[in-house]
Amino acid sequence: MIPHIQKNTIEFARLSLAYAARCSADAALAGYPTLDAVLSALCGPGAADPLTRRRVICAVIAEHQAAPGPLWSAIVLHAFRGMLVHLSQSLVGVDDPAEADAQVVAGLLEALRRVRPKCDPERIGMYVRQETRRAVFAALRREARAGQYREGEEEDPSGEDESPACDDAGDDEWSDEVSRDPLALERASRELGLDGIADPESCTPLEDRMIFHRPTVDGIPDETLLRAHAVRGGLRRLTNHFFEQASARDRERLYRQLVRRTERLLGGTK
Repeated sequence: MIPHIQKNTIEFARLSLAYAARCSADAALAGYPTLDAVLSALCGPGAADPLTRRRVICAVIAEHQAAPGPLWSAIVLHAFRGMLVHLSQSLVGVDDPAEADAQVVAGLLEALRRVRPKCDPERIGMYVRQETRRAVFAALRREARAGQYREGEEEDPSGEDESPACDDAGDDEWSDEVSRDPLALERASRELGLDGIADPESCTPLEDRMIFHRPTVDGIPDETLLRAHAVRGGLRRLTNHFFEQASARDRERLYRQLVRRTERLLGGTK
């Protein structure tokens, strides 16, 4: 089960004292002098407006990166609990719900080391989600590869064991940086086979593949547009993912072009 902060517990009291001693150091957190107040601002019926929530999340992540500890990670887990639950339930190839929850929590904690809260605070939620998915599926790919190595060792008639140096080299080849290269991912997928990879469609996030190939409006497949159109807000999210490096004005222009393209596709299928 994904951990969450339970109020009126000894742990909550301890975290509250730690938060009260640190919150005044950041302007975004100073307006929320208690742990209960900042948690309510991030989630629930009394949540703050989106801009304020993003500022608070950025401040919490920055504090966690400066001095990692259970306080800040617990607040982030609370804020992104919905995303984590959805990701945990969507994992293919992980049968144990507890194991899936542990994978996504570990992925979030890894993501907190990678995101840059001061670089683009307006889209901090998207960056946390992307980095969490990357960390989760990189770990699943490493486990799948290790499992195939173990099966190969059991079936090896020679009985010879691989040297530790070979194992280390395998870990390096499956590091996060290599997994972001679509060509390296394709070679690795051929080596493992699709059945050996958990959630193969998500091994490399779609936004990474499209940015690598410098997408254009005309270069996005028709099937991708139609799938996005079938989801509420899908075309908008598609635009943000494919053209995340573009300015807000350019993304709006590209979004309208995708809408017109989709309308033409739908008109041709009637």
